[in-house]
Amino acid sequence: MPNSNAGDHWSLKLAGTVLLLVLAVVYALSSGASELPLAQIFSAQLDPSLQMIFWEIRLPRILVAALCGAALAAAGVISQGLFRNPLAGPSIIGTTGGANVCVVTVMYFGWSDEHWFIQPSIAFLGALASTFVVLKLMRWRFFAGGERILLLGFSLNAIYAAITSFILSMSLSQYGLSQSIMYWLLGGINGKGWVHLWMALPWLVLGLAMARSLSRQLDVLNLGEEIASSLSVSVPRLRKLSIICLSILVGASVAVSGAIGFVGLIVPHFSRLYVGAQHTRLLPISILNGMSLLIVADTLARTLWAPQELQVGALISLIGAPVFILLLILQSRRASL
Repeated sequence: MPNSNAGDHWSLKLAGTVLLLVLAVVYALSSGASELPLAQIFSAQLDPSLQMIFWEIRLPRILVAALCGAALAAAGVISQGLFRNPLAGPSIIGTTGGANVCVVTVMYFGWSDEHWFIQPSIAFLGALASTFVVLKLMRWRFFAGGERILLLGFSLNAIYAAITSFILSMSLSQYGLSQSIMYWLLGGINGKGWVHLWMALPWLVLGLAMARSLSRQLDVLNLGEEIASSLSVSVPRLRKLSIICLSILVGASVAVSGAIGFVGLIVPHFSRLYVGAQHTRLLPISILNGMSLLIVADTLARTLWAPQELQVGALISLIGAPVFILLLILQSRRASL
């Protein structure tokens, strides 16, 4: 009976999260300068101009936001499980910053192209290198412990920010290029269409499939490396696969939407409040919540100051930075007890 009740509770929580996502999609579709009568979208009675708005502008933009939100939330779950630290989001430990540096560099030299393979591959390599550096430096005794990991992440992010700022300053003489880099660094879904969706989709499907396959092993890793090894979990292999998975997810998202931070930090924390820390349940709930968060945030970014659009990365940072400070305070209080 207890197991049955637990299963019922899980089904209710999953259904509630799916309902939240459906409401977010309906809100995004119906919000904007042009009102879309949702009941007539698939009928011949809908005005052709409204059909074009739905099929060519709003729907692909919502799908891109959903995919990027799912990728960043899943990356947050994987990074926190890998480093066994609830504050180790991909934007905190430097994974997102490493991807940004690579993409901005190739943008400056004119090597970048919005292609299904080129741009995500560049971002993937940057995310992979940055996460690998963090994992290697963690083996030093100085960086042992949760606070030192955060210190390492802040240091790497400062280095990446300095590099991107230098590249941006070099590009100021070229107005179009500097504007493109600036928009990239702010992070946004505006102007994204079907081409961006198909560019990111294969990478995100691969990354999410890897994340799902790693979730059970990450549950075992949370018990400790020695216990995980005794339960036939190869910790070195798990680390390598987690780094690759994390890099694919972050790289694909950065390639499409630019630098959107804090999603991978906030969403897993929120999801843990009602599903717990078990990765096999935390991962799907976080993916759904990540979709909802980025869809709603992007809708607000394009409607709050309409017709002017905000960059969704800047909007989420306004929320994420205070939440991160709150999480740091809560963690320090728990450590002192």
